Amino acid sequence: MFLAIRELKQSKLRYLLVALIILLVAFLVFMISGLAQGLSADNASAIQHLKGNYFVLDSDSGHRLNRSSVPGKVTDELGKEGITAVEKLSVEMFSAKLGSKDKNVDIALFATNSDGYLVPEPAEGEPIHNKGTEILVDSSLKREGLQIGDTLKMGPEDTPFTVKGFVDGSRFSHTPVVYMDPEGFKKLEGTRAKTVSDQEPKVNTIVFQTEDSHIQALKQALSEYEIATQKDILKNLPSYSQEQASLNMMIGFLFVIAAFVLAVFFYVITLQKRNQFGVLKALGAKTSYLAANLLGQVMLVTSVCVILSIVITYGVKQILPEAMPFSLNPATVVIYSIILLAVSLAGSLLSLIQIAKVDPVEAIEGGE
Repeated sequence: MFLAIRELKQSKLRYLLVALIILLVAFLVFMISGLAQGLSADNASAIQHLKGNYFVLDSDSGHRLNRSSVPGKVTDELGKEGITAVEKLSVEMFSAKLGSKDKNVDIALFATNSDGYLVPEPAEGEPIHNKGTEILVDSSLKREGLQIGDTLKMGPEDTPFTVKGFVDGSRFSHTPVVYMDPEGFKKLEGTRAKTVSDQEPKVNTIVFQTEDSHIQALKQALSEYEIATQKDILKNLPSYSQEQASLNMMIGFLFVIAAFVLAVFFYVITLQKRNQFGVLKALGAKTSYLAANLLGQVMLVTSVCVILSIVITYGVKQILPEAMPFSLNPATVVIYSIILLAVSLAGSLLSLIQIAKVDPVEAIEGGE
């Protein structure tokens, strides 16, 4: 490492330029990753945070909640199979009016048992007590001026519901989620609860918890329906897969660019120092020693750039508009940092080959 650090000090400008490129590439990787995770949460966090791990859907739904219609009696069939953690869930998109304000907001209405495990604990306020008139809403509606105790008016008749509390991270299809008990859901004209004629209203899905080993038997018992995982539901949400695929492809290209930039830079540097490496070999320096110094340079430059890019990314996050979906968890930061280091080392392989090929005799004779 002594030789590596000494060379970095002597050629500051040269290494500063390549460090700047790596810094920008790493910064873009973390920013795009944060945007990808933010969009994912903005589109599907309400589903991602559901405690149920399996969903019963209409066989023709294609794993799409909005296309599914399942009779509530399916809960009884699941009960016969020994499944007890079962909840009904209806999902509908609405335009609601904010209390006394003449302002409409788009919401995703999740109608489910307010005492069940699908309704998250409020981060602010209280749980639902009056099932027919109270709701929990996503905290992003605070930006619209909504407060605890205010009312949201929904449906053609502007049925009022009182905001009892706020929950964090509950978004669906890029809209805030409103949790409501089925008792209140029945009041809304035009919903699934009002339009069916049978005694048992249909719902979009039945959510339940069970071990993976029970699923095959359940699929046979409920052969007229589909049983989907949470991953199946997420994958078939409108635009979810497309958004993630596009952004992840960008991240992949950035990794390739990082490897290419480092490969070209250190390859050119190695060619320029070919005679120096030959002299060092003639003086007794081993190829492994020279290779270790090169790898040390790569690791040092990349590590510093990655650390700085992480600091800058979290700094930029603080000044981003609150409405911009951005989320970067520590696990992703660690994984992408390791990948950046790995592609940097991979990019230096060409230079290592050149070092191994250096002939001390040719270097001393000036390559003649």
